[in-house]
Amino acid sequence: MRTEEGAVVDLLPKMAPEAPDGYVSFVGRHLTSLRLESAQLAGDAWHAEEIYPEALTDVAARWQWLELRAHWFGRPGAADDYLRQVLTDRAKRWRAEQIYEVEMVVLRADPAEAVDGPGTAAEGASGPGGPGRASAAGDAATTSSGGPVFALVSETARQPSQHRLPAAPFTTADQQRLPPAPFTTGPSTASSAGLARYRRTGPGRSSIGLRQARFLSPKRLPPAPIAEAAIAWWHAYVAQRRRKRVASVVAVILLLAALTNLRATGRM
Repeated sequence: MRTEEGAVVDLLPKMAPEAPDGYVSFVGRHLTSLRLESAQLAGDAWHAEEIYPEALTDVAARWQWLELRAHWFGRPGAADDYLRQVLTDRAKRWRAEQIYEVEMVVLRADPAEAVDGPGTAAEGASGPGGPGRASAAGDAATTSSGGPVFALVSETARQPSQHRLPAAPFTTADQQRLPPAPFTTGPSTASSAGLARYRRTGPGRSSIGLRQARFLSPKRLPPAPIAEAAIAWWHAYVAQRRRKRVASVVAVILLLAALTNLRATGRM
């Protein structure tokens, strides 16, 4: 709708692209406590920056309504209450979106029982293990008949010395055929001298970032309240403008559908 002066009258209150002074002072009063509370809710000071800016954006989107409640309805703490509410909601949503590591323990069949097979019972009855070995193998066979195998094997069956091959002999002639170790004293002096010719003797390379790193402070300073207020307000302004565009498109579609319906009804 357009008046005689040419000013556009919006059904919804228009939001300025820049943050007002009242909102900037509000952010300045609550920024320190907001960062601490966000760090407690997130469990880490680094992840707090993913929570409290969204809460400030939510307050900026409702700032005109909150100011109206504070001045006309006698609710001076409406903005503070709404900030705590949206901060709690944002923290819950952030924790729900995180991916946590889950430790799992997978139970498998004993590989020693899979190799021995059901013949372990006969071997235990006649071998040096005696009755104890036969009973252990019998328990393993009973368990494997019903489902996954959880074998109970005695200590004598777990000794790998009977199945392990003897180590190959290492003689003096084999040791002499090995190449000499570099950078050692004795016979390998010639090889060390040869490697030394390919070493870099010039100064090491460094980038501009490494040269300027000593002039930068390692401390991470918190952002200024004015910057935080401006960023949060701009995000709320863009979101409101997007919502208004979507509402306009939906209204036009509904109007066209209504006109089409009326025209079809008039023809009938």
